[in-house]
Amino acid sequence: MKGFDFFKLLNSLNIKVTTSGIYIYRMVAGDKATGKNFTSIKKMILLK
Repeated sequence: MKGFDFFKLLNSLNIKVTTSGIYIYRMVAGDKATGKNFTSIKKMILLK
């Protein structure tokens, strides 16, 4: 996921990231047909 898209998502969820630091985020995707989920946890370093 590109950084720009990530921050557009945060803004749409009303989550404000205002300071530099290390952030941990989790992405979850699911397949309705099979009921299986994929989860990915990543670290992001934000420098302002």
